[in-house]
Amino acid sequence: MNRRQFLCALTGSAGLLAGCTDRSESQAMLGVDTRLAIEETRVIADTDNFVVDFENPQSRDNGSPPEVEFAAELFQPQDAPPEIEFRLTNTGPQRIFYMAPFYPFDVFPSLSGELMLLPKLNPDRPYQGYGATDPDGPQSRDGLIPESNNEGCWRVKGSPMTLIPGLALQVDTGETLSNRSSILVSPDGPCPPAETQMLSNVFSIGGARANKTELVVELRVTQTLLWRIGANFSVLSRDLQAHSPEVEPGSSTVGTARVSITIPLNSTSVCVTTTAGTNS
Repeated sequence: MNRRQFLCALTGSAGLLAGCTDRSESQAMLGVDTRLAIEETRVIADTDNFVVDFENPQSRDNGSPPEVEFAAELFQPQDAPPEIEFRLTNTGPQRIFYMAPFYPFDVFPSLSGELMLLPKLNPDRPYQGYGATDPDGPQSRDGLIPESNNEGCWRVKGSPMTLIPGLALQVDTGETLSNRSSILVSPDGPCPPAETQMLSNVFSIGGARANKTELVVELRVTQTLLWRIGANFSVLSRDLQAHSPEVEPGSSTVGTARVSITIPLNSTSVCVTTTAGTNS
């Protein structure tokens, strides 16, 4: 198997783990009507093809592939921002990975700057900590997370600052490194953010500046609008009839209907789902 085929096999298996085949398994709500889904995960070994700008292109030792598998999964905690878990598995021999304390994925903003990731603190890992760029702002991770998403999206309360020293981690064959981060809209980011959001993290294998490897997660943002329609919706009943046969055209006595419309942010097409019931 040549190098390109091998890399595709790795990223393909990561995509399956991340829920790219069945996106319903890995979705979460960034706000009351803004949904996140994982579109794709990738491992990129050629610095010329990095998603993030990289100033020092370099080749790998002997042209070898990175021999890692990468996966990501979304979670929806109750009354809290959505979370994403990153998992990086060493499928090669025992090696040294050079990473930052929130490994394996320590980047805070998305490439657009519209999303902000807040990695969870792990008491078993040294050098992890939070501060804020504003001396009068929140000085802890908990202080950066709002109590509710009253603004429509979960929005971070300030710009986080953290010390990011380099760590040399000895990773055994088959060992998986993981961490989980909350996802919020950045302080000045739009709600909803742009439809495509890219997350990128670069680390080294075998040497502090050797074998640079990029981990990429592509997120898809869609907006779902929900309305609760009262007893009289005769104007809409003709369209609702096509989706809910129990709704009679021209009816003004049907109790309530719930209409769910999912709108890709750069598309004019919509998907409509309705459920209807009658008053007793």
